[in-house]
Amino acid sequence: MSDEFLNTIEKALQQLSAEETKANLGDRKTYVGASDIGQCPRKAVLAKIDPKPGNLVSLLHTMRGHLAETILTKAFAKAGFNFTSQEEIAYEEDGVPRKVHLDYLFLSAQSIRFLDLKSPSFDIPEFPYDSWELQIYDQLKAVKRKYPDRDIQGALLGFQFGDHGLKFWNGYDRVPEAFAEQLAARARVVWEATVREDPDGVPSEPSPLCSYCDYIRGCPAFQGTEVPELEKTLADYRLYKDQHAILKKDIDRIRDEVLYLVSLTGRPLTAGNFVAKASRRSRTATDWQRLEAFLEEHGSNLSAFQARGCEYQVLDVKEITT
Repeated sequence: MSDEFLNTIEKALQQLSAEETKANLGDRKTYVGASDIGQCPRKAVLAKIDPKPGNLVSLLHTMRGHLAETILTKAFAKAGFNFTSQEEIAYEEDGVPRKVHLDYLFLSAQSIRFLDLKSPSFDIPEFPYDSWELQIYDQLKAVKRKYPDRDIQGALLGFQFGDHGLKFWNGYDRVPEAFAEQLAARARVVWEATVREDPDGVPSEPSPLCSYCDYIRGCPAFQGTEVPELEKTLADYRLYKDQHAILKKDIDRIRDEVLYLVSLTGRPLTAGNFVAKASRRSRTATDWQRLEAFLEEHGSNLSAFQARGCEYQVLDVKEITT
């Protein structure tokens, strides 16, 4: 009974997802969208030529993003903002049909502001992921193309149904030269592979989202030598990593609770053999947009100063369930 019940929910969500995608995005096989630019190119192509209905976990992940949009839309309306949602901008670039869909567009006589909403499965990062910035720069390029005489600025909003709540990054008002070239190249790769209906040669980009990917089986990034004896070892590794993530959330929760109590008293707290006190630390960060603008004014760009750092090994273990 329980399996049948869950299967019924999964099938209903699959139908709902397909209907919403068709209504909001149309036939995704006929254009390259900003979300295609911001994700693994191989997955972007396969999702167009061989769309999958998605499993329960990935569908719930998508629906969570839709729920976040519903909440924000109500909040913006209550605040009295003049905005539209899911604004579409279509154009052609070097023979590649392009479309971007803006989560929120705020219009005034002289300026335009747009917002891209992100609802990650994991904790909201301190700085936006590269994939998020690729997507918003692609959106910015389209908005500037449609409204060349307006003051335009984009922003990212991280939305999490958890401890982190909301996080806002703004100031996306120009597309750095290095990004502009990358955006056009990625769009061309995705479109050409979509036209020939063949993902061969299209690069894959492993990330934490691979666990949700419907196309992980057969992905070149996860092909290797079969060693059956390692199955338990790798299963233990994944289990311990999952437990570590749960423990980290508990640690962060307790830290926040104790810091709050310390802030109320303004003094260290003692409990039995333990002493808890708070201290302030800071870190510096580089404003890459301002630096890029400065370098371009002086006839250079960031790529001229970038060098490959020291290499190090990272173990990436995924469970292939599809």
